[in-house]
Amino acid sequence: MSEFVYKHTEKNEKNESKIISGKKFDCAKGFPYLQKYNLLSNMPIPEILINPKNIVFVIAGGFNYYPLARAVIASIKENFGEEFRIIYYDLIETLENKNYTNEMKGICNFEARKFNWSILAENVQNIEIFSWKVLIIAVRKIL
Repeated sequence: MSEFVYKHTEKNEKNESKIISGKKFDCAKGFPYLQKYNLLSNMPIPEILINPKNIVFVIAGGFNYYPLARAVIASIKENFGEEFRIIYYDLIETLENKNYTNEMKGICNFEARKFNWSILAENVQNIEIFSWKVLIIAVRKIL
């Protein structure tokens, strides 16, 4: 039985590392779903021409994450080009920093949005729970 768990190392203002770890899960429990949706097939995936207007890269983070997000943004631009759209969700105080917002204004096809924490139930409004990811994924239809 293989177990997978999400782990992320984060540094605070004092440059101290903290490991954030998700809950372990048994991959065997998800196997029936992989079969049901034919995700285990060896069939080749057809090559489809990609229209950059249909692709959006979405990243999220707070004030302390923005320097890392900057590297992600640069990597997207370098590897995929300027025509792909990037949306950055501000989870904590990034947009309050004038240096960051001025820098963001110069990025092509880039949009920064303030994440609305009030749409989450109070018991999951902790950034470390990662419950915000579901809501960011859910808004994909209105991008």
